[in-house]
This record gives sequence, structure tokens and C-alpha cells, in this order.
Amino acid sequence: MNNKLWLDRNIGAIVGQDGIKGYFSNQPNTGITSVTDAKGVYLTRAQANTACPPGFRLPKRTAGSGEWDWVYNEMKWSTATGNAASGGVSYKNVWYVTYSENPLKRWFLPVCGHSSATTLTSGDYWSQEVGYLYFYSNNGGKSLNTSDTSFGLSVRCVRGS
Repeated sequence: MNNKLWLDRNIGAIVGQDGIKGYFSNQPNTGITSVTDAKGVYLTRAQANTACPPGFRLPKRTAGSGEWDWVYNEMKWSTATGNAASGGVSYKNVWYVTYSENPLKRWFLPVCGHSSATTLTSGDYWSQEVGYLYFYSNNGGKSLNTSDTSFGLSVRCVRGS
């Protein structure tokens, strides 16, 4: 995806995010079974900086060239009525990225809030630089925040230096 190798799950999750059997969301009525094993754990900034396995790191947030910047630009919100590719699952209230010419190949980020609000219908993911990716599943809003928070957030790692 975007010529980078991403982990298929958040740090702490024991199943990947395939949108069929490995997805977690606090948002009800997504059309996909929510599996707690796909959620992962919340990490502080200090923990996140060392959480990725060898050869992997936190995604960069650099405008125009960072991995989170790419995800931010490619993310699609399925809306409350759903967005089914031909022959695909009717996803509702989820964020996804289609990562190949095959519209059924989609990458999902769990909607699991953060450490002080674990039931929020948002996703919060640390970046390598100060800041994080933030998206809402109930209204289609998203942002690349440029400041840190004291909350524990989710971590998804990408290969690279």
C-alpha cells in the first residue's frame, strides 16, 4: 500500500484487519462483525516511540510525503447507508483505503477511541513526528493533528527508516 509495507494490525491486536473476520469498531451498525481481538492497545507517546517491531516504525505525518498524509488523502468514509464494491460487503460507518485495482481489497483502521474514552466513535493513531491521525466514524471528519496528547492512542507500524 502506497509502496510501503504496513503491519496488518494495530500493536497489541491478535488478528489482522481484513474487514471480514478481523475488524473492531465502537461504531454500531457497520455491517462487519466487531472483533475485540482486532482492537489492539493504547500506548502513550513514549511507549509508541519504541513499540514497532524491528524494521518498522511509526508512520510519518509529513505534509505531501508522509504515510499518514497518504492515508488521510486516500481514506474513504462509507457513510451510514454503506458503500459496497461489486460483490463486496456493504460497509457502513467505517473508514477504509482501497489499496489495489481490485475494489474488494480494502484496508481498515479500527475505530476504538483513546485511553480516556475507549468507547468513542473515532480513531486516534500516533505518528512519528509530534501529532497524530484522527478520524470520526459518525460524521466523516478527519484531521492530521500537529500536537501531542497525554492520552494513550493506537499504533499501526510501517516498514522503513
